[in-house]
Amino acid sequence: MDRLFLSGLVREIAPAVCGCRVRSVRIDPDGGALYLALSGSRARQELVLHVRPGTAGLFTRELPRVPGSLSPREANLGKLLVSSEIVSAETSELDRVVTIELEQTRLSGKKRRRALVFELVAARNSLFVVDADSSRVVDVVTTGSSRLAVGDRYRPLDPPPHASVPARDSEELEHRIGVSGSTIDHRSLLSATGWTPLLVTELLFLMESDNGVSLSIAFDTVQSGLQAKRPGLYVDRDQRHKVLLSPVTLASKSRLEPLPVESFNAAMAEAVRITVNAERSSGARQRLGAGVSRRLKSLRTLTRKLEEQRRKLPEPGALRRKGETLLAGIGQAKRVGGASVRVPDPFHPEGRPIEIEIDPRMSIADNAERLFRRSRKAERTEIELRRRLDELQQQTLYAEGVGVSLDDAVGLDELEAIEREMEEQGLAAVRDKRARKGSREDPKRPTRRAGLATRLPPRSFRTHRGNVILVGRSARSNADLTFRLAKPGDLWLHASGIPGSHVVLKLSGAVEVDEQEIAEAAGYAAHFSKARHDLHVDVMVTERRNVSKIKGAPPGLVRVERARTVRVRPTPPESD
Repeated sequence: MDRLFLSGLVREIAPAVCGCRVRSVRIDPDGGALYLALSGSRARQELVLHVRPGTAGLFTRELPRVPGSLSPREANLGKLLVSSEIVSAETSELDRVVTIELEQTRLSGKKRRRALVFELVAARNSLFVVDADSSRVVDVVTTGSSRLAVGDRYRPLDPPPHASVPARDSEELEHRIGVSGSTIDHRSLLSATGWTPLLVTELLFLMESDNGVSLSIAFDTVQSGLQAKRPGLYVDRDQRHKVLLSPVTLASKSRLEPLPVESFNAAMAEAVRITVNAERSSGARQRLGAGVSRRLKSLRTLTRKLEEQRRKLPEPGALRRKGETLLAGIGQAKRVGGASVRVPDPFHPEGRPIEIEIDPRMSIADNAERLFRRSRKAERTEIELRRRLDELQQQTLYAEGVGVSLDDAVGLDELEAIEREMEEQGLAAVRDKRARKGSREDPKRPTRRAGLATRLPPRSFRTHRGNVILVGRSARSNADLTFRLAKPGDLWLHASGIPGSHVVLKLSGAVEVDEQEIAEAAGYAAHFSKARHDLHVDVMVTERRNVSKIKGAPPGLVRVERARTVRVRPTPPESD
């Protein structure tokens, strides 16, 4: 957080919150943010104080509806702050410290003052609730260790060594430099200008660029930007979750992408939204990916066990054949030892005798019936194992496809929609706080919840001839694309034998599709698959009418007939 941006932000917010009363208090479970619901002459609003590193700052927004009861921590903070009136909000001139003064009137008429002291210092951001009369810290909101604890006397921070009061104009700047006798470099300008490293970098950039200007002109340029009160919000083009807040529009950050903002408050709110969503997306992606990995491991282990059981299963035909042999040779059977008999083999051309193991406690006829029962049981077991293995294969394919969808997902909304689909298919834990802890649901039976997952629209691209290529984003999105959006004559593409997205090449009019368009669509099908890093990928191409659902299978799994195969390089799209 830039100190001068923070100063401009507080100056902008102060008129909106001063005179308002605190109606309620909320706090993040991990202590990352404090939310004060305010009421006053203006519309109801909420003051948000973010403590979490990367999103530290404060802003106001419309008061959202947040259902649920208060935690003990929130109730304790409420006793300290609720019904208090915000008297002032100001920032330190030399450091990133915001002080919000509150005044609470008791029933006796006695007034009690408290202060919210928000220190935005490097990665150690802390929000202290300080009793104004005793200067004691009565509560601390932070995500990590704090320099002060509850009960300590609040001690203001020492300003940074290079901090100084900002110069009013270029004449004062030149006077400061002349008095100090310093050379014009980054370190000396920090003290001479009284600015932050961000603005000193901008100052030097204006002086050292191809159309470089003098120190005075560069100073006046930046100073006019500060007086215009037009903040800048920039996002890293490569790492979209990284944002930069500036009190002025910057010319030195050409590699960053500017985002349009109308005010300091809007810039701060948008920066927090971007960063928080990125953190939540990263956490959700890791959590869901770990769940898919665990599920795949479980499915593959169970598949190996069932396949081993199937290999050890006796062949039903061989058991039936032995039973029939015993019955056919019952009159010619000769006992060999105590647990087998020798009978002629009716299935051998010359009737060669064979030995068959029997239970000596039973007659030959009963032994034959026993073999017939074992044969029927082996047949039933074979059918059941084959059915369960087919189900496991479908669930494995579905889980692998979900893994691909998670890799391709962009944004928290898309990840949450995929998570809801996973919950409906029993692949993720249901996010229901009322569910009993430790309860386990049948993984083979989809979880029924109120409502269905949000239907994700497909990605949309254009071929060189203008035809539309649609790419599914998730299992349900694939099913919707194939069976709701695609027409029977449209082309359907999918990486051959590899989990991935369904791709549909929409055909318009009577113009026939050319091979280049098929190659373009096939390149997308290869890219949005598990084989995106391979050099070449085989892709199935067929008309949509040749694709059908598999009864009882998870969404997105299909049966394909009469498809041809093309081999292409995976092609990442330039835009969506």
